[in-house]
Amino acid sequence: MNIKKNLPVAITLGEPGGIGPRIIFESCRDLIRDGKCFYFLIADFDKVQPIAERYNCPIEKITLDDWRHRNWKALPIYDIPFEKNITPGQINSENANSVLRMIETAVALIHDRKACAMVTGPINKKAISKGIGRDFNGHTDFLASLHKEQPKPIMLMQSEKFRVVPLTSHIPLRSVPYFISKKNIKETVKTVNRSLKDLWKIPNPRIFISGLNPHAGEMGTLGNEELAIIGPAINELTEEKINAFGPYPADSLFNSEMRNSFDVAICMYHDQALIPIKSLFFETTVNITLGLPIIRTSPGHGTAAELIDAEKVSTISFKNSLIEARRLATIKSTILEGS
Repeated sequence: MNIKKNLPVAITLGEPGGIGPRIIFESCRDLIRDGKCFYFLIADFDKVQPIAERYNCPIEKITLDDWRHRNWKALPIYDIPFEKNITPGQINSENANSVLRMIETAVALIHDRKACAMVTGPINKKAISKGIGRDFNGHTDFLASLHKEQPKPIMLMQSEKFRVVPLTSHIPLRSVPYFISKKNIKETVKTVNRSLKDLWKIPNPRIFISGLNPHAGEMGTLGNEELAIIGPAINELTEEKINAFGPYPADSLFNSEMRNSFDVAICMYHDQALIPIKSLFFETTVNITLGLPIIRTSPGHGTAAELIDAEKVSTISFKNSLIEARRLATIKSTILEGS
């Protein structure tokens, strides 16, 4: 897939009743003033107009054919209808199909070379599951369903040079051991290693891998996954000239010395990876999906509907997501042009 230069970044609104619309309109209002309007929002123009006005963000309905001839002092809106009205602060499962349609539209526009990347506003998994009548596990799995021919997509969380990857993501803790296999570990590490080389230009990424059990199993005393699965997988990766190290005890993997020693840490389950980065860098963390033919980023926080009327909310994570999406898309286009 060729990516034309200077294509805009597509933004999806996320859960309409959550914090996403406020974050998006406040961020884009600031970026428009700074002359950095390289994006457009996919949403129902009429239904988001009152919200945009509330946060003093000028908007304009566009078609992407007139992208370069639009009003550069307004946020472009690619108009798609929502089923229901939006009430800020109220999560509405009846808009679930609209939320998914925004994501599908962004993906289609990237493949049609109308956009270079996508930034997704936060969504509410429970509301979508209720609205569509089946389990919904999040953006990463949904994007995988739209790219069935691709390897398993991987969630990487990043704040500047601190990066973490959960081997397993949105599954119950009791199910985690069943998803830990040499195959899963090796495929994940290889995708992460290739991505860091290609998109981050790190020649030989240092990949630290955690254990599953306390103290990384303590030589089998507290569990044998480290001896039977994780350690052997790391040995095989090392034989393939990949700089994989571990398994390390998760409780000491993120002290200041260790954090400065790796390019990415791969952990066995969701909270092992996300608690450290969200505790240290909550406002700046960006979620990046690896392993897909498209670039997708998102802010590292959730829908946070309870913060709708807060005096001030941080827009740093969302702005970082926009910047990183554009950066990664530019690098990817260069790679594709050279291939």
